Amino acid sequence: MKKILIVDDQPEISRLLEIILRREDRQILQAENGREGIDMARLNQPDLILLDIMMPGGMDGHEVARTLKAAPETAGCTIIAMTAKVREQDRIEALEAGADEYIR
Repeated sequence: MKKILIVDDQPEISRLLEIILRREDRQILQAENGREGIDMARLNQPDLILLDIMMPGGMDGHEVARTLKAAPETAGCTIIAMTAKVREQDRIEALEAGADEYIR
């Protein structure tokens, strides 16, 4: 079973992604902030992490991506950064932080 972790502080976005991605061969996990996302990723080692970049609480998506890519147990997780930011520099920053892809 594939594991997908959604890390987003907006419940409506997380729920929509869950509805779109849910299938019998997938387990959908959700975290509401960066710290919870890191903890869930370490515990569950998901195949894919959909990571919001702009989150409140002192830990944004860039910091989460850096932390996950630096830890041996989560370094192999694919991270897709999701954000409303549209500048090319924003995409570059997300990729440099460790995201594998960037969705605007």
